[in-house]
Formats: sequence, C-alpha cells, structure tokens
Amino acid sequence: MQMNEITRYLAEMNILLWVLGLLFFHGLLYYVLGTPNWLGVTLVATGVWAAGLIILKAVSKARLKENA
Repeated sequence: MQMNEITRYLAEMNILLWVLGLLFFHGLLYYVLGTPNWLGVTLVATGVWAAGLIILKAVSKARLKENA
C-alpha cells in the first residue's frame, strides 16, 4: 500500500462511524476490565482518539489538495 492510498483513505473516511465504533469498544473494554468509572474513562479515551482522527483527516485532505 502506497502512502497516497493511505492519505486518500484518511481523507475519505467517515469520522462518525469510527468514533461510534471506538466508543462501543472502549466502553466494552473498560466495563469488562472492571474500571470503577468506566463511562468517564470511555468518553475521555474516545475523545482523544476522535481528536487524533480529525487532525489526521484534515492533514490528509490538505496533502491531497496540495498534490492535485
């Protein structure tokens, strides 16, 4: 897989679906691990990942626009 393909995938990915999937799996993980405040930890962890994905998507869109 070339870097251009990864950049294109990141630019076109659906952030909402990714965040919902992350929310579900983080919730499941922290609940199964028995974390006392699993809901709060789930929301914080999902927020961090969502911010990272949004930044990656913005950078990849800018790179595609620059190379076009």
